[in-house]
Amino acid sequence: MASALTPVLESSAAAAISAVGLPRDWRVVELGDLFDIQQGKALAPEHREGKNPRPFLRTANVLWGSLDLSHLDQMDFTHEETKRFELKQGDLLVCEGGDVGRTAIWDGQVEWCLHQNHVHRLRTTRADVLPEFYMYWMQSAVEFLGIYGGAENRTTIPNLSKGRLSRFFVPLPPLVEQVGIAETLQSIRSAAVATDKVAAAARDLKRSMMQHVFTYGPVPADRAEDVQISETAIGRLPANWSVVRLRDAFETQLGKMLSEKARANTADQQVYLRNKSVQWGRVDVDDLFKMSFDERERKKFKLEPGDLLICEGGEPGRAALWRGELEECYYQKALHRVRPRDRSITNEFLAHWLEFAFRFQNLYAMGASSTIQHLPQVLLEQLLIPSPPRLDQDAICVILSEVDEKIRRESRVSDALARLYRTLLVELTTGRRRIISSPRAA
Repeated sequence: MASALTPVLESSAAAAISAVGLPRDWRVVELGDLFDIQQGKALAPEHREGKNPRPFLRTANVLWGSLDLSHLDQMDFTHEETKRFELKQGDLLVCEGGDVGRTAIWDGQVEWCLHQNHVHRLRTTRADVLPEFYMYWMQSAVEFLGIYGGAENRTTIPNLSKGRLSRFFVPLPPLVEQVGIAETLQSIRSAAVATDKVAAAARDLKRSMMQHVFTYGPVPADRAEDVQISETAIGRLPANWSVVRLRDAFETQLGKMLSEKARANTADQQVYLRNKSVQWGRVDVDDLFKMSFDERERKKFKLEPGDLLICEGGEPGRAALWRGELEECYYQKALHRVRPRDRSITNEFLAHWLEFAFRFQNLYAMGASSTIQHLPQVLLEQLLIPSPPRLDQDAICVILSEVDEKIRRESRVSDALARLYRTLLVELTTGRRRIISSPRAA
């Protein structure tokens, strides 16, 4: 039975989809006119054991446009339930709970897989409906257009009932356009996945190379056995390397304390970096705030190209070099600025070592305990770090920087593909950009 709120929600959704401005030759229909909608079996303790255990999908398995099948739960299904809830290739899966409306398609990856009641299964027998198009439409409508905002039931846990899902207004483009749209978006997703795999392989390579160069130095793998190794307080290092306290080779300076007064004062305002701005190996300057710095503070906290920035909180030890991305920039107290006292150890080498030590090896246990784990200045200065010959440092930086550049290249491609996907997802599924032919449809 529909609630008193249903007409309001339906009229709101109708107005929202009308505002999108779909092409005149695209029909608008209810989702229930295109698909048979089936909720899965309710999970209960007594269903955990039985004679006919089957894998089933939960909302955690259903992502936007893809499925995570790394962990499939099981429960008992009767013969009749198996026939009713078994998934078939081409089924559309829509989350009833969790991330409400999240949609993916089933490609038959696992035999005899079924679904739980928090996942709707949508199946069509219509020749003019391509499920893949509606997978993309749902992401566009829910994530970017907000067409179905408020359509989920508001209970203790937000959920999307079968009845309301079936009344969702959706476009029905000609089949040839549905196919063309789905193929275009899938090609971008496939390129993004391939790029991410290359980037992941490069990150794995960097990790293994760090393990090698920080154990044996910058020598080829086939010469590692020729290197004399010493056991030190920070692990195995080449015997000709020494170990020093960070304070002996570097001077450190925490940034300016953040205050609302400084944020509100419009005089002498300057952009500054936060903890969030410093990622492993790079500084993000896309989302910066401003606060006032007086003349003394500008001298004290102004960044210079080559400065090393280290996170004091969040992910303690996360570090990146400031390469002069902005002409003038400062930093707040959540960050340490590190500068060499002499040329015995370079900032670039220290940046690579800190990534290896904090990110991959967990060599340093945080000595300060508070609600948020952090790296205070006194502890940072006490850290033991390797001090190799300068030639070794420079060679290691060249090796690791080449891998970093490959990771950055792939990341830039991945970011560009993500932006292209978001743009075309909305433009194609709303008909703002038309695709009127497709090899597959032909």
